[in-house]
Amino acid sequence: MPAWVEYWKHIKRANCTMLVCTMFAALAGAEFSPCQKAANTGAKSEAQSPAQQKARPLTVDEQSCKNFVQRFYDWYWNRFADPGKDFDKMPGVGEVEKRKPPVLSQKLIKLIDEDQKQAAAEDAAPNMDFDPFIGGNGGAAGKYNVVTVVVTQGTCRATLTGSETVEPELKKTASSWIFVDFHYGSFYEGGKQEDSHLLRVLSH
Repeated sequence: MPAWVEYWKHIKRANCTMLVCTMFAALAGAEFSPCQKAANTGAKSEAQSPAQQKARPLTVDEQSCKNFVQRFYDWYWNRFADPGKDFDKMPGVGEVEKRKPPVLSQKLIKLIDEDQKQAAAEDAAPNMDFDPFIGGNGGAAGKYNVVTVVVTQGTCRATLTGSETVEPELKKTASSWIFVDFHYGSFYEGGKQEDSHLLRVLSH
């Protein structure tokens, strides 16, 4: 048996590359065309789908942030989202502010309280005239579940599924995490794209 045939068998067993397959196809003709097909199939299988990318192992901080956010939304919203549940019994903002251990930063609590006090004094609607934790005022329409988390230098940004678009932002504390802002997407103002988030709403 010619030496090049033995070498070919070795390359085929090693899942030959497109370059090698092309070379041998030119030398030996259509006999080796299946390798071209195999190489193409292999190249496709190596490309990661979005689901595969999401399936990468989370870091310790990412997992702890994800768990914290999910526990909050399970307590605050998801337990009332099932049909037949009494949606009117879900906790209000004041109850969230009093959670122990705290789930909101002191800055957020201060701004929320000031916004409500100013609205009461002026007999007007507060700037935060919506549910800040879901970004809307709709009734129970599906559960909120954490899809992705990104942690950078002690700051976590989570993405949730749900009837509204909301991305909580958190800071790492000595023992856990704490919400410091909630992002609701972007809008255009004066021809410039702006980030809509709770701190911005409360600061106006």
